Amino acid sequence: MPLIRLNATPDGLRAPGGEPPGTVLARALDTLPPGAPVIVMIHGYKFSPRLRRHTPHRHILALRPGADCPRIVSWPRHLG
Repeated sequence: MPLIRLNATPDGLRAPGGEPPGTVLARALDTLPPGAPVIVMIHGYKFSPRLRRHTPHRHILALRPGADCPRIVSWPRHLG
């Protein structure tokens, strides 16, 4: 299952690595079989990709959340 990360900024969507969001999405979609479902997960409350401690990419949107937050549930892992 490909997992991509995009951040909403005042300038639009941005991939953490600096690649154009369309390129990241196209590469991920190319790895899926035809007709495979796509899940979009959005979170923002009390999270910020600019603050390492509060980035959702390390917690709820990570396949393996950081050990510093044991109560965090991994959305991608629980969605399979």
